[in-house]
Amino acid sequence: MTKSNGKDLNENPTIYKVTSNAFLIGGKARVAIPIPWVAPYFEVGVGASIGSFETFTPFADINKSGLILHIPFSLGLELGRKHNFDIGLLYYFQPSVEQFSGAVAFGVSIPLN
Repeated sequence: MTKSNGKDLNENPTIYKVTSNAFLIGGKARVAIPIPWVAPYFEVGVGASIGSFETFTPFADINKSGLILHIPFSLGLELGRKHNFDIGLLYYFQPSVEQFSGAVAFGVSIPLN
């Protein structure tokens, strides 16, 4: 979920707006280089975003609802002796509404033996 408060980074009012209220589902494939203690990886996939999207900028005036395509993309490192710690940069591109979102993520894998 993203919202616009009607202000730019300097807290000045703006008429431009980019919002989304969506649920994402899809799959990714990972290619990793399993070096001891560190494994860099790259992921790419395809998915669907279900919800409502609005993009109003000098270059686009888009207002869509429903099901749209998104493309997930990640770069990261698996760390540790068994590569059970993960730090990565995650991005989701939604070309039909001219939006993208990104995050820094940290994860821990705990084996259930």
